[in-house]
Amino acid sequence: LNQVTGIIGGISTKSNEECSMHDRKGILLPYAAEASWKLGQWGLLDELLQLSAANNLPDKSNVIQGPETDYNLALAKSILALKMNNKAATLEAIQEARESIIPPLSVVASEDYQRAYPYLLKLQCCREIEDAVCHTSLADQYRLNARGSLLDYDVSMDTISIRLTLSRIVACPEQEAFLWLSAGRKARKEGLFHLAENSLVHADAIYQRLNKEIGSEKDSEYISQIRIHTNEVRLQVAKLKHAI
Repeated sequence: LNQVTGIIGGISTKSNEECSMHDRKGILLPYAAEASWKLGQWGLLDELLQLSAANNLPDKSNVIQGPETDYNLALAKSILALKMNNKAATLEAIQEARESIIPPLSVVASEDYQRAYPYLLKLQCCREIEDAVCHTSLADQYRLNARGSLLDYDVSMDTISIRLTLSRIVACPEQEAFLWLSAGRKARKEGLFHLAENSLVHADAIYQRLNKEIGSEKDSEYISQIRIHTNEVRLQVAKLKHAI
């Protein structure tokens, strides 16, 4: 992310290099925006979206842009709006993200499910954010999901990333820990051992903290879930070491 923002913010002294730098801004900005919300760097995300809104991006005829670029920026905009508790702006950005996905999806949907699947995942991510907006109390809903273990282990990594961000926005460590566990388990099964290790480290750190705070908790089902998931993290770490 630092490298990308460095390129975006770079200033060239030669006119031909300025054009090249301007093009790179347009290509890299959506990915920088995605990295920003995944890392919770809200100030940087706001700056990147302002850069996009100020028409500082090159014309689409000069840069490789398309549904992916439009979707990434719209999704980032919706997440920042949700963080700022602006429901109207969130829903507007979600609709913008959807509109960027529907045309290419309609083209490939009748041809090949595998080609359509990535677009379906993007629509699912939009739905995740939309559901969060529609709940009367986002924090209460996410705590309910975490305690009831309503999420399974086999959701996509894109969906997990969205849910992780939503969990951080509402400060729900139970949900965040379970999602890191889900990501670690999925990554291990797919042979992505470095990603699995990183995810499980995050999950373990949060569960260790929750176990220390569990003494004041009166919900026996919640206590049981925390302990079960803590043991599951240890199991996944053991399986990961064996696989490596």
